[in-house]
Amino acid sequence: SYCHLSPDDGKPVELALPLQELQLKPITPPIRPEKKAKPAPFWPRVPRGEPKWTLDLKDLAAIAKNPWKWFLQKRLGIYLQKEPLFSDLRKEDFDLPVYRKRDLLLASLTCPLGDLLKEKGHLLPPGVFGDKAQLELEAGAWKERMGKWEIDPRQIHSVRFSPRCKETRVLKEGWIEAPSLKVDGIEIVGDLTGVLSQGLLTESDATEVSLALRHWPLLLVHLLYSGQKSVSLYSLEKEKPLSWEIDAEAALRRWIAYQEKAEESLSPLIKPWAVSFVKGDFADWSQRAHEDLAKEENRWIRWVALRASPCPLDAIWDEWNPVVQETFQELL
Repeated sequence: SYCHLSPDDGKPVELALPLQELQLKPITPPIRPEKKAKPAPFWPRVPRGEPKWTLDLKDLAAIAKNPWKWFLQKRLGIYLQKEPLFSDLRKEDFDLPVYRKRDLLLASLTCPLGDLLKEKGHLLPPGVFGDKAQLELEAGAWKERMGKWEIDPRQIHSVRFSPRCKETRVLKEGWIEAPSLKVDGIEIVGDLTGVLSQGLLTESDATEVSLALRHWPLLLVHLLYSGQKSVSLYSLEKEKPLSWEIDAEAALRRWIAYQEKAEESLSPLIKPWAVSFVKGDFADWSQRAHEDLAKEENRWIRWVALRASPCPLDAIWDEWNPVVQETFQELL
């Protein structure tokens, strides 16, 4: 069968079937799958586009408190559902929300507790957690601290900055409406709560630098509104208020520049990093950055951390350190 011509009749002889199959199906080398490139860590950057001429105090406060949550929601359109797992339950799930706790505590300073519980007792958590909240309302430490600070609880109010308002007026008990503030043509609008003549009142409990960073733009707005040269932050969890002398307009310009950058990329001033980033050097911050991030319970920060590991610490420091040092120079 390997001959070209038949010995019988001299006609061409076809190849044997196995050889015909080999001829029809040429042998090709096996195709090796290409190695997929490892995706780069999640560290997004979004161009700002057109400049903003109006800033809302809600955005200023949200960026100061948790810039990653604000960036995911407002710039990337990512909204995370609260995890219902028991292991993810936090103390605050059984406690009063901080804003409600503040309102009830302030009301308890001027209203008999029995009357207050009749009116707003349904707002307390159920069971032993409600009993705990009631004990906090009964505690005299708040009233004593207010007395030490020479603060009349009836003076605590909120201010609504409105572009439609022409002159300051009283809206209702505890609320004032005032014209919007302007810095270099940028209009600042929205609600400022916990306002005192000397500064702001907060229920937050944190280190001094952390407290200041969370409230910094609101303190500057208060300072610009009041026309004073110094401002204080009164924490109901601290014995003494924190005070600064600040050029409000210049400091607000620096904050606006910081906020514009925080709208383009992830600011490092999140809870587990903020203090060490502002007060420390690169060696101190970078040594514990990943470890501190891994311990964080906030779901927004955890969501980014899982996708950004390992975080580009060198690039973050080089990009953000000069901006942070410039913006918060009064805290250094």
